Amino acid sequence: MATNSTGVDVGKAIEIATAAVHEYYDGDEISGIRLEEVEFVDESNLWLITLGFMMAEAPERTSAFKESMKSITEAGVKTRVYKVFAIDSMTGKVLSMKIRKP
Repeated sequence: MATNSTGVDVGKAIEIATAAVHEYYDGDEISGIRLEEVEFVDESNLWLITLGFMMAEAPERTSAFKESMKSITEAGVKTRVYKVFAIDSMTGKVLSMKIRKP
């Protein structure tokens, strides 16, 4: 599983997915990026890389309780989110990013 025949190996696929998090969420407060899952799909030559990271909740999703806690702690409300990146194993191109429920 560490590498395919001629393209991107698992380490490079993880690097690409991590870089995509930073690119796609530029300006957002993210932290604690962690590798959660890795899968190689032979039929489509894709790496599926799941990353989890902490991210500030969108205001519309923040409850009144969380808002009150935010004012007390002034640290903001963060939640762990999970994203699955489909990466072409030959080119290294990110083909999709999907939400994965914990």
